[in-house]
Amino acid sequence: MRITTLTALGLLCVSVAAPIAHAEPSLTASSREVASEPKTYVAAGVALGADGTLDWLYSGAQIEAGYRLSTTWWLHGDVGVMGRSGYGTVQRITLMAPSADAYEARLGPEARRCNSTGAACLVGGVDLGYRTGELAGLVVAPRVGLDVGSRKLRFRPAIELQVGGPIDNREGPSIPDVGIGFTTAIAYQW
Repeated sequence: MRITTLTALGLLCVSVAAPIAHAEPSLTASSREVASEPKTYVAAGVALGADGTLDWLYSGAQIEAGYRLSTTWWLHGDVGVMGRSGYGTVQRITLMAPSADAYEARLGPEARRCNSTGAACLVGGVDLGYRTGELAGLVVAPRVGLDVGSRKLRFRPAIELQVGGPIDNREGPSIPDVGIGFTTAIAYQW
């Protein structure tokens, strides 16, 4: 039942974002400035965060990509691997070598608002995806972050919430897997 709820939430996010993206002026409009802006980016980065299923701490590597749909909206994609890198309570955390516990692929809309020079942008979006391994199932990941740098080379730090499919709870009914993380990536755009 909870997977159905997550599926519905993800489809709702995508269905709301798609008409908004099409309502924006297109890149083929008369504005030379918009047409000269980068249309694609690819980024490599890392993720660190806390997750109930992975005993509080996880880390991972990811590759992101984006394609401009309009002046504000982009299509964002992300693939990565994450694993447990620590466990314990906040007062007593034990760190360990990361393991590859889950692979993930996500896709979703991303909005970007930049200053007049384009050197600093505020970025927000929601991805819908799938994870394997210990965290197998659908995942919805709203995120907010920055995109700063030059016309070609960018730095992309962000905070994201991840809500995954139901996890077996030995002490009661299945519960959703919830995690919060920090991601950072170096991007090249053209």
